[in-house]
Amino acid sequence: MKQDQSILLQKERLVTNQGFFLVEALLATSLFALIITGFVGAFLYGQESTMLSGNRAQAVFLAEEGLEAVRNIRDDNFSNLTDGNHGITISGNEWVFAGTTDVQDIFTRQIEIGTIDTDRKIATSTVLWQQNQQRQGSVSLVAYFNNWQDTTSQSTGFVVATTSAAIGGGGDKELQGITVENTGSTEIVIDTITVTWDNSKLIEEIKIDTTRVWKHDNEGTPNGKQVSGTELDIEDFTLSVGSGVLDIDKFKFDGDMEDTIFTILFTFGDGSTKEITVDLSPGAGCGTQTDYLIIDTSGASISGGNREIQGVKIENSSDVCDITVAKITTTWTNGKDIEAIRIEGIRIWKHNNEGDPNGKQPTGTEIDVVDYILESGNNDQFDKFKFNGNMNGDTFTITFEMSDGSTKSSGNFSP
Repeated sequence: MKQDQSILLQKERLVTNQGFFLVEALLATSLFALIITGFVGAFLYGQESTMLSGNRAQAVFLAEEGLEAVRNIRDDNFSNLTDGNHGITISGNEWVFAGTTDVQDIFTRQIEIGTIDTDRKIATSTVLWQQNQQRQGSVSLVAYFNNWQDTTSQSTGFVVATTSAAIGGGGDKELQGITVENTGSTEIVIDTITVTWDNSKLIEEIKIDTTRVWKHDNEGTPNGKQVSGTELDIEDFTLSVGSGVLDIDKFKFDGDMEDTIFTILFTFGDGSTKEITVDLSPGAGCGTQTDYLIIDTSGASISGGNREIQGVKIENSSDVCDITVAKITTTWTNGKDIEAIRIEGIRIWKHNNEGDPNGKQPTGTEIDVVDYILESGNNDQFDKFKFNGNMNGDTFTITFEMSDGSTKSSGNFSP
């Protein structure tokens, strides 16, 4: 009996030991699998990191190359740095802009140029690439570029004011009221002056800050009274730094110079130039004509057998500038047609006579009237806008277009 029990105990120990061996094997296998997985993961992650790091380094290189290309393009000519997005390429052994992007392997590069001021640009070189399916890589570098080739010329500091320019002197023979000033950091030497104008008169003298710098029979060359557009080699006139505002006392001519347009070209000792225009023709400087057009519909009424709008007034508030009414557009709602327009006894449009288009016209038609000049300071009244039917109770809008293309509307009104 004892022997049987001993055998049973041995069998139980054997089964138990086999169970422990199985569990230990499973644990060892699982641990080994985890170690292998971690090792493989670390290896793969390391490979990916190395690849991403390499891609980023390549992207930085391409971005830097883009800015270096911009520098070379700038050195060729600063004006080549046009605002906008650019790609780059090599043409004739030189960098040039081409398209809006350029592609290098997996990388797309774009260079954006922007203006800071006349002599400064900002360039942003951006490189994009796909890091993996979920992420896109990006590198951007910024640089500023100056127009280092620009040298300050005498003309840069030369300022001419013409706001007080006028014709004066005995017989209205002189252009006066122009001033000059040196606002730069170096002296300015006026070497020659070329004046052009739009009539057949001759120039005979120029005086600056009480100094006569050219006269037809004395200072400077050429000798003799000169026609428009002649380059006058004056006695060099120097504007020192800080000399302030100086008068050009006169450009003197041999006849009446009223209503003239002048162009004056100054050439300086360093060869630089500055050109100005002085427009003293009638209406010059008047600006937009509708700025001083006033439309008054307060006295408007329906008259003339209920077929006419009467009493609309237009006023020119300028003291010096005329207004020219070129087109009139009238709107209303009742389906009738307009057939004539008359102002201050002058018929400026009629359906079968003056102006365009021909024929009686429906609401909203732009009518090209016979140009009507509303002189400065005048207040003129329309005798009538005549229609082919009863216009009582209707609402109107009248829009005027001037010879300079500007427009002004009366707004809605009911006479």
